[in-house]
Amino acid sequence: MAILLSGSKLRTGGSGEFLPLKDAQPQLPATDSTTTGFTLITNNVLQTRYASSLGNIEFNQSSMYSNQSKGTITILATGTVSVSTSTATGTLVVQGGVGIGRNLWVKEDIHVNNLTIGRGYEGKNNIVIVGKADTILVPVAGQENLSIGYNTLQSLDTAHRTIAIGSHIFSTGTYIADSIAIGNKTMENLGAIHSVFVKSITGATQANPVVIEVIGHGLSTGSHVIITNLGGMTQLNGNEYYVNADNANHLSLYTDIILSSKVDGTGYTAYANSGTLSRVVYSNNNIAIGNDTAPKLIDGEHNFFIGNRTAKDLSTGSYNFFLGTDVGNNITQGSGIISIGAETIIDGVDDQIGIGSVFYYNGTGTSEIYSSLSVGLGEAAISTSSGALMVTGGVGISGSVYSAEGQADENYLIYTPRITISTTAPTDARIGDFWINTTISAYLQYINDGGNRLWLQVSSI
Repeated sequence: MAILLSGSKLRTGGSGEFLPLKDAQPQLPATDSTTTGFTLITNNVLQTRYASSLGNIEFNQSSMYSNQSKGTITILATGTVSVSTSTATGTLVVQGGVGIGRNLWVKEDIHVNNLTIGRGYEGKNNIVIVGKADTILVPVAGQENLSIGYNTLQSLDTAHRTIAIGSHIFSTGTYIADSIAIGNKTMENLGAIHSVFVKSITGATQANPVVIEVIGHGLSTGSHVIITNLGGMTQLNGNEYYVNADNANHLSLYTDIILSSKVDGTGYTAYANSGTLSRVVYSNNNIAIGNDTAPKLIDGEHNFFIGNRTAKDLSTGSYNFFLGTDVGNNITQGSGIISIGAETIIDGVDDQIGIGSVFYYNGTGTSEIYSSLSVGLGEAAISTSSGALMVTGGVGISGSVYSAEGQADENYLIYTPRITISTTAPTDARIGDFWINTTISAYLQYINDGGNRLWLQVSSI
């Protein structure tokens, strides 16, 4: 580009003087078809070209250049600065896309597709990302999601009402709804598969509803299934259904989860052979906060995980609550588990509860406490349904039991009396013990009469 589009040499002298061609850079005025002028530019080898120009700006093949030392192009509106309030207003309006090769600085908020990014209209030191919600009359695939991070929620078109903040969250999955994940590689594989194999189908009825035979299916009523590879009754192939578990080997098919709409197979072709029954996996309503939290989970719902590397090997499970770093890392499957910093949870067992290293419930009715335990506020017991501790059922105790209602000279020790059969009195007798004296054929009990301990004969044998 020339140093000055308006020319580097000025003409001097009278009208009969000529400017040397190598210095010629005359400015041509605007034409009828343009409001800008043109500059003739001749280089030192007498090659001449013209450029559309405006001041110090050159336009060349859809490119715009500045000949200023800083290379900065500033666009200003005449008079008052024009504020942009839409894609058709402002000092500069671009019809089409904009590509920016380097960084971008914006003084005020940015508005992109009804999304505002900035510090907000009021106040200071805010970080605001807010969008204007459209009214959705008919639900569509992919809506009301928030995704921030690398390789996060990649299958956005099959996600609903989901928040993902971090890298590699839901990065291999799809069919995600009503879930929240914050952290790196959190629930990374959730939604990676749509179904898991259950059993092979060995029969199907042309009835209303269709009943399929699946020996030992193990499914409960309301399970969501998909049928494939069916020979003969091909109308069922590739479709998803809900089942009523008629018995251990037969399932009735419905199209809705409340089992109100039967699958009418009276007009279907007859079952011939084969068939695969798979269960649609659960992948919705999960919350995970932390790095590498539940990254292998592929089949589960209503889980709540908080902590780094929590449930890192869990692949199958629902209704779990894990709190703490490195919690539940030995668990690959299990549901209904509550683990708060516990290391006592056993893999594959449902409904367990673990709190730290002190409390553990095995899910089948037994609780264990690994510490000394104080119960109640000192209420005295006057029956089996009163007192600081009430136990319904028997009590097994492997150590000593003491009570303030016991004998002071026995250190309030409570125990079951022992029975000794011998010719001489026991030397280690405790109050309440019984002795059958075979010499005199008498039945005696060891007592304290208020001042002395002695054997009192109760009866003769």
